Amino acid sequence: MKKTLLLTLIFLLFSASDAYSCSCLKSKIKEGFKNSDLIFIGKVINEEWNTSTEKIANTNKTEEYKRVTYTFLINEFIKGTESIREVEITTSGFEGDCGMSFEVGAEYLIYSYEIDYRTTSNLYLISEKVKPYFTTDLCTRTNYINNVKQRELKKLKRLAKK
Repeated sequence: MKKTLLLTLIFLLFSASDAYSCSCLKSKIKEGFKNSDLIFIGKVINEEWNTSTEKIANTNKTEEYKRVTYTFLINEFIKGTESIREVEITTSGFEGDCGMSFEVGAEYLIYSYEIDYRTTSNLYLISEKVKPYFTTDLCTRTNYINNVKQRELKKLKRLAKK
């Protein structure tokens, strides 16, 4: 019995060593506002998954990356360019690496920021310029609209007026 328990614990210890998870604290409303390029309330109207294979810098290895691009119909702008009615938000879609997943047809409060680089090393030390795109992650205040308190929306609108 003790031997089986010991082997199970050792197995769990070593199998978890390659796992990566997202670890962050949600920001305060003012901080979330300041760190976002585009904040809006919108409904997801499309979801498109893409896979790319990229060379890992300074090696002959390649790695497969999955990304999902969600198209949002914007119902209300809070911060950003008001001239657009739809916006694409690209994320990994996997919570383990802080990505977000959204449900088509659902409405969300989105805190997003623009990215113009891509990491080309799994150590996050090397990056290269890419065409800018908007993204969001679990570390922002992005949330399903029904979970957002009115206090947060009022504060965001006050911050936007400043």
